[in-house]
Amino acid sequence: MSKHTNDPDNPELGSDFFARAQRGLEHVPGPMRTALLDEQTRRRGRGPQRTPTKKLVSLRLDPDVVTAYRNTGRGWQGRINAVLKRAVRMKPIPHIVSAGVETAASAGRRLSAKKASKKR
Repeated sequence: MSKHTNDPDNPELGSDFFARAQRGLEHVPGPMRTALLDEQTRRRGRGPQRTPTKKLVSLRLDPDVVTAYRNTGRGWQGRINAVLKRAVRMKPIPHIVSAGVETAASAGRRLSAKKASKKR
């Protein structure tokens, strides 16, 4: 039994309370309803991007790496992205380039050459 059972400001809720309860926001007073709806809208997130700038990928990482980044709090995936971006900008990765992975510039040149050859 709760220590607050005899508190008049905090009565125990009985079955009659729940029988009278009504669902939905239409029964909530106007200002409170507006505040609740504003809060729901604010928490909804940023929504879908009009022009996605990032690719959705599945990546396997060591458990200790995932744990370490998750423990840093919200935005941990963005921090991993920043670390990877810095690593790519520092120097090209020779084994990936030699494996035939194209850069955006080389892919653009290849497509331009293909279009030019079709026009002839």
